[in-house]
Amino acid sequence: MRRKKPMGYNIQRGTVFLGYELGVGRKVGETVTVEGKQFKIARILPEKGSKEDITIAMHLRDAQEILNKPGRVNQILALGCHCAGADLPNIRKQLAQVLPDTRITEFRSIALARAEQRNLVERQQKAILAEMRRSREGVQQTLETLAGVVTPLVVLAAAVWVGLLALANVRERRTEIGLLRALGKGSLTIGWLFLGKACLIGLAGGAAGFALGSWLAAVLGSQALDVASHYFDLRYDMLVCCLAGAPLLSVLASYLPTLAALTQDPAVVLRDL
Repeated sequence: MRRKKPMGYNIQRGTVFLGYELGVGRKVGETVTVEGKQFKIARILPEKGSKEDITIAMHLRDAQEILNKPGRVNQILALGCHCAGADLPNIRKQLAQVLPDTRITEFRSIALARAEQRNLVERQQKAILAEMRRSREGVQQTLETLAGVVTPLVVLAAAVWVGLLALANVRERRTEIGLLRALGKGSLTIGWLFLGKACLIGLAGGAAGFALGSWLAAVLGSQALDVASHYFDLRYDMLVCCLAGAPLLSVLASYLPTLAALTQDPAVVLRDL
């Protein structure tokens, strides 16, 4: 548990802390005389704009000796963790066990002001956290909706594009296909040539797409959406999906063009040369 900062000062005997106004023109280490007794200046307090600027703080024993009131304490100030009026009976009960002959009073206006201030800060903090949570959930929902709509369209467009490339490749390779057929190469060999090329294209595209997508997500997410960068760390499961799914999609998109290549009659192709 974190220890709370003490309300007072830890002052050694024979030394004093001077308020800001009293410390003007003086330096730490010099001596001052208070009621005929010399004290060493241990610290000059910063300006606070209150009566502390014209106050001398010293050890209780030194103050009692100067005032000729040994063994007597005038006042002890304490600050509760939560200044609510209902806490006063509990505070009195606890202090009575330590200081049985002590009279306990409360600065009610200050206590209520502190309680209201802390309650206000707590409410504002909860409201800010709730607003941040709603904003984050809204951004997440928007991204999920966008991904749910855009991803299928991108996959479909990629499949169509790969299929058209495969079809164009088949048309350009009609002569080579006819020659391979004439040399006795079977459909399996020719099919592996086209589908293997499609698989390699898909593998390269999946790797490049994963790298580019991860980089764009990190840049746009951190700058445009103000999302922490650690949310965009590399996901190896996504990399595996890209390296496996992209070649599969490319092969499926190239299936019909490859089938068209396998059904070509080599005699017709060679006759057209």
